[in-house]
Amino acid sequence: AQSFPDDRLRTDFKQIITTGRMSSSSDEESGQGINLQNIPKLSIERRYFTCDPENVLVISDFTGQETRVLAQLANDPTYTSFITDPEKDLHCFMLQCVDPAKYNGYTHKEIKKKFPHERTWVQPGTFCLPYGGNGNTIADNLGISTKEGEEAYNRFMATFPGLEKFYKLQESKSLLNGYIYFNDITKRKAFLPNFDKYKLLRNNKFLKTEDWKLKMKYESSISRLARNYPIQGSSSDMMKMAGIFIFDWIIKQQFQNIVKIVAFVHDEIIVECKKDLSELVKEKVDKAMIKAGKILCP
Repeated sequence: AQSFPDDRLRTDFKQIITTGRMSSSSDEESGQGINLQNIPKLSIERRYFTCDPENVLVISDFTGQETRVLAQLANDPTYTSFITDPEKDLHCFMLQCVDPAKYNGYTHKEIKKKFPHERTWVQPGTFCLPYGGNGNTIADNLGISTKEGEEAYNRFMATFPGLEKFYKLQESKSLLNGYIYFNDITKRKAFLPNFDKYKLLRNNKFLKTEDWKLKMKYESSISRLARNYPIQGSSSDMMKMAGIFIFDWIIKQQFQNIVKIVAFVHDEIIVECKKDLSELVKEKVDKAMIKAGKILCP
């Protein structure tokens, strides 16, 4: 990490052009700096990240951000009802989709109590779905067979048909228009690379085998991105909106260099402040994030 007179770590934040997500990395020219978004969650190294002795870190995140963004964009009433029901749990449901014979006889509350390790194990299978994951993704993430992954995916989507309908609509629009549309609030678009080449192939009815394979390759790539980008991009919009609200409050209160936005880590905002301001800052950060969440997911 780069050395500074104040002994603070520095990183480079960059915006990923396609989705709008923020990335953190070392400086490309000097090779100095540190990726503050890639510190292992349960690692002993985390204890060494501290703030000034008279300060504290206020950390807030969007719980289930991608799940709620997907519910907003897909507008599937069954899915929305499910994720807002305190008796329901998506990870428990995914476990039931993976092995219905073993787990369908239990409520989600019972699964949490009796099978906590299995619920943790299945989480990568659940987390991949808002990003457009499919049966193969579930199989790869959980280390199960492709057939088991496909069956789990089909059971999941059969319960929430509006999700698959949303994904298919995103794919068809993107293949037609040459860009991926994120949401009706920010109206951002991600234009697809090589779309002109794909369009030439699409409009040619007499393709050689090699050209047909290339066309299918383009379609497969565009379809994956069309499922992924709206969720990633809308979640990014929400994070940056919240950051703007927090920064505006800091400026209005003249708290520059007193209250500092330290890092954006995926769905988490980390703010540093004086200890006697911590409760106030926590309140304002929470309000800013809730405000941003309600704008993107009203």
